[in-house]
Amino acid sequence: MKIVKVKNTNTNLESPAELRVYSPEQVVVLIKEFETAKLISREMTSNDGVNWATGDGEYTCEIPKNQFDYTVLVKVPKK
Repeated sequence: MKIVKVKNTNTNLESPAELRVYSPEQVVVLIKEFETAKLISREMTSNDGVNWATGDGEYTCEIPKNQFDYTVLVKVPKK
């Protein structure tokens, strides 16, 4: 599980968010809003792969490119 900080551009408050889906073009984050105690799923896109924003510009975040540079090895049993 990866946690990132997202910033609400309307209130300038930062909130923690769990990164659910990551691809070079799009991320999906689950944001915890403390005022309403709700979890909100939002899609974010990026032009440079570092600075991400929702389509309406309400939330922004920065995710360094090297944060996801790792390889996962999976063992597949023989049949």
